[in-house]
Amino acid sequence: MPTSERLTAIVHGRVQAVGYRIYVKEWADRLGIRGTVTNLPDGTVEVIAEARPTALDKLEVALH
Repeated sequence: MPTSERLTAIVHGRVQAVGYRIYVKEWADRLGIRGTVTNLPDGTVEVIAEARPTALDKLEVALH
């Protein structure tokens, strides 16, 4: 089994008050990813995720 890696992303745009964190959590759950999704005071969302590289690649696509 490949080792886990970490993805840290700051997501800009209309991502607060639109269900974005729930969307990211649902994707992460489906992909078996652990981590956090946090609204930041400047209106962005921070995503910290740990999983196999292939799962993180799929999550990164979903973040866009």
